[in-house]
Amino acid sequence: MDIVSQEAITNYEVLQCLRYNAKYRSEHPTKENLEKVKLEEEIRTYLNTTPAYNQRRESLTLLSENLQKYDLSKGEILQILNHQPKEAVELYLIIGNIEERVNEQQIQEILSLIKSSVVYLACE
Repeated sequence: MDIVSQEAITNYEVLQCLRYNAKYRSEHPTKENLEKVKLEEEIRTYLNTTPAYNQRRESLTLLSENLQKYDLSKGEILQILNHQPKEAVELYLIIGNIEERVNEQQIQEILSLIKSSVVYLACE
């Protein structure tokens, strides 16, 4: 496997990679692959309990683009994409010095953007 670029990726992207790996490993079983299966299964099981399970690439891309206007760091946007906070208190844990950077109206706008970006499997 080659590293194309060294950037943080979303939980959704990790989950997609692990799903692909699981399919590949089942089609190409080797002793080396079998040693990785358990760890990957544990990670997949965990990620299936997070918002990553229901996310779609298009929704994440749109949300990321919409969050740009709030001058958030890449790490803060990544945390928002991964955790999809529903309450203002959650944003206070994600956004550093939030009181100095955004006002209450903007916090509500961010929460609305997150809520509108959520796409559930049942809706598709």
